[in-house]
Amino acid sequence: MTLYTVSSNKFPELFTSDSVMTILDDIVSEVIEKYGIPKMNIFIGGISASGTRALRYAQYCEQGKSKNNIKIKGVFSVDSPLDLARFYESVFSHRNNFKDGMLWEADLMKKVFGQLFSGPPDKYTNEYRTSSVFTHSDSLGGNSQYLRNVNLIMYHEPDIDWWLNERGASYIDINSFDIVAFVLNLRSLGNNNVELVTTTNKGYDRNGKRNCHSWSIVDEHYLVEWIKKLIE
Repeated sequence: MTLYTVSSNKFPELFTSDSVMTILDDIVSEVIEKYGIPKMNIFIGGISASGTRALRYAQYCEQGKSKNNIKIKGVFSVDSPLDLARFYESVFSHRNNFKDGMLWEADLMKKVFGQLFSGPPDKYTNEYRTSSVFTHSDSLGGNSQYLRNVNLIMYHEPDIDWWLNERGASYIDINSFDIVAFVLNLRSLGNNNVELVTTTNKGYDRNGKRNCHSWSIVDEHYLVEWIKKLIE
């Protein structure tokens, strides 16, 4: 069964607090009970902020916060921002270089960061660490330590020529900067079930225009087989 969920009317929703994850927890639990789905075979995933939410919910469950005792068997995440402190610095320090979608996102996120946090990450470090999937500046990776026993597959397309020329972005501005460090961190913590999928020239939007931040970088058949192999 495939379940699409909407647990907030905010955009973008990044699951920086437990309150919205509690709503998702209730939605998932209701479906599990109604359709008799084995709790040991729950997978969650998404692209961009949806992938961030999927990882944050898996962390929520691994911390024992799910009142319905849900555990996530595996997570797939497609080009998702993981360290909100890194994201903040990119938005506020490099906005003048951005073009098109990156510029639109930076203008949006300047407002969102002001709503979510008390101030910049150098002054409110703990707020960003507890709200992020991964933290570069933390020796354990922040919340990433809660995913050491979860199966993960991470997709990204770090075509830096495209990001530089079409979006005005440097390495530190793209989600690949977080994703690769996150995978390395988890492997150092003993997670041997995290897979990094780095694609080349697969990112295109539905109109055939080049876009690395796209669902098209995912090989759907491979992803389904990855899930099937893990089902108990």
